[in-house]
Amino acid sequence: MVDDLLARLYRVREAGYSQWLACCPACQEPGRTLLIRSNSDGFTLIHCRNGCPPGFVLHAAGVPWSVLFSDGAQRRHAWPPEWWREPPRYEREPRPMVEQ
Repeated sequence: MVDDLLARLYRVREAGYSQWLACCPACQEPGRTLLIRSNSDGFTLIHCRNGCPPGFVLHAAGVPWSVLFSDGAQRRHAWPPEWWREPPRYEREPRPMVEQ
């Protein structure tokens, strides 16, 4: 899926293992300001040094958000199984007052 994104970018250069630098299509700066990094989890991270939001970058490149996630990508951190069942603090019964 990273290849689909890299094919749409201009002046792509490999910057390391699973890392690339390219011109950002959103801000259209002449230098390579966009960092693309592919994780071993199957996620692709993009970061523009000029501060362009990832949504703008993907829209300008003409690719959907699904390009950033491979088919086998799994979340590492999940919510605890029953986090929604614990009542909020204000709904709990108040503690009895202790007289001294």
